[in-house]
Amino acid sequence: MIKTDKIDLKYLTGILNSQLIKFWFFYEGKLQGNNYQIDSEPLMNVPIKAPSKIEKNRMIELINQILSITKDLNYLENPTKQAQVKTLEKQIDQLVYKLYDLTPGEIQIVEGFNEGK
Repeated sequence: MIKTDKIDLKYLTGILNSQLIKFWFFYEGKLQGNNYQIDSEPLMNVPIKAPSKIEKNRMIELINQILSITKDLNYLENPTKQAQVKTLEKQIDQLVYKLYDLTPGEIQIVEGFNEGK
């Protein structure tokens, strides 16, 4: 469990669940089967960008939308709601790419890597 007053936990949730950080954990974390074992050391070393107020609020808005859809586990049986979540996740990824100043080429590398996983 992560507890901090230094950063908004919903903002942090968006960053940690992004495709970019998934890519980062592949190289800096450990794999157990198909899952990442996130120990405290790699987690503490994740480079977290300080967002502008607008970026932080946008991330929180996207996370709130996902939480609203997924609060009912029946969303897993609803293709429309699943598609809505995927769309929101892609918007988070785009926001994260912008936060970390990734070039289009770097974005292709991250997305290509994650498509293969």
